[in-house]
Amino acid sequence: MKRTAALLALAAMFIAVESRAANLLTNGNFDSLTTSDGTWTGSGWVKPTGANAGHTSWAAYNSPTGMYFPSWSDANNPGTLYQDVTVTPGQYTFSVWGRREINSNPDNLLLMLLWCDANTNVLQSNSVSMLAMPNDTTFHQYHLTATCSSSSLSFVRATIFGTWVST
Repeated sequence: MKRTAALLALAAMFIAVESRAANLLTNGNFDSLTTSDGTWTGSGWVKPTGANAGHTSWAAYNSPTGMYFPSWSDANNPGTLYQDVTVTPGQYTFSVWGRREINSNPDNLLLMLLWCDANTNVLQSNSVSMLAMPNDTTFHQYHLTATCSSSSLSFVRATIFGTWVST
């Protein structure tokens, strides 16, 4: 199968408390992903059933492996990858390095923070669009900084989401 365009390649993901620079994500730069078989088991990342998200060396930025959304494989299934991070109320920043390939055709690219209680009820959501990302095959950094002050807060779901138009 010919690879026509990767919708989005991501690497070096980062979520941190504003007052401290420590990365709270497990395997934020995908270093523990040593195979390109598409599985995420043991990586700290979750690919929902039916979602498109892979990992390979050609999608990497300052790491041996990076994550990508394969827009060439199935335009009907969105690209989704997330990680739940235990947090306390406060301000956090979710940051990624991403790139679009020249022939990719996204219609939605989002960084999202879903603030959840212990029962996985979403208390608040914040997102930022990455649709303006140039399709120049160069990595660009994107940030989402948000605050949740709910006393019911248990974790934040740091999520990358994308959909695309068939090419």
